[in-house]
Amino acid sequence: MREGYGEQFPEIRAALGLVKAPRQESYGGFVFASLAAEGIPLADHLGHARGAIDRLLALSPSGQLQLSAGWMKHRMFCNWKMVMENNVDGYHALFTHQSVYDAVRPAKVSHVPSKTETLVRDMGDGHSEIDYATEYRRLDEEFVWFGRLKREKVPGYIEALESAHGAAVVHDALVIGPPHTLIYPNLFLAEMNVMTVEPLSSGETIAYTTPVLIPGAPELNRRTLRRTEGAMGRPASSSPTTARSARAISSAWPPARRSG
Repeated sequence: MREGYGEQFPEIRAALGLVKAPRQESYGGFVFASLAAEGIPLADHLGHARGAIDRLLALSPSGQLQLSAGWMKHRMFCNWKMVMENNVDGYHALFTHQSVYDAVRPAKVSHVPSKTETLVRDMGDGHSEIDYATEYRRLDEEFVWFGRLKREKVPGYIEALESAHGAAVVHDALVIGPPHTLIYPNLFLAEMNVMTVEPLSSGETIAYTTPVLIPGAPELNRRTLRRTEGAMGRPASSSPTTARSARAISSAWPPARRSG
């Protein structure tokens, strides 16, 4: 982590008043830090949420991910908990993000909301997810979650993935796709995106989002970048509508009842 700041690390640490976190552990390449000197091990904190990280790593031939495309920042005028809870709320999407659904419907013609076998799961300890795996396995089609991409569009990626994991494992991984999981308190695995939040106050939050890139898979990564721009970028129809809705809801909530 320190190497990522280069020679500027001492200067940045001094300017920001940064102190060393008493406890640090990693899982699947994700580094977790705690400001509490004592507490449960990371494995216990993650619990069932470890499966979500494993599910994402299964889409990489090397078992590694690359978060190097830069981070988009969305300033949300709401409590940070609202941002994170929104990510695993399945009710608001059809009307808040209606334009998104109108755009992707041609690629998901088999998905009629009243007929899908999709569930929201409480994973314990604050972790939760919207799980599409049962529905996707029922369809048994690869890349439904990625606009029904055809294998022949990403031959190098498929060859490397099958060489690393085997054809049967790869087929299932490409059928169920990446996770849609909130790892409490502030990590959201948004399928092929990663989001985290920075609370500025009880009523203001910065949400950071970056696409998940697969090392050695340029043909897939190009498509991932475009999809992230379409959903999360400035002209997008997902994150901006979320920000507007969150601000409207927060402005209607009595200030005295807001909490950090």
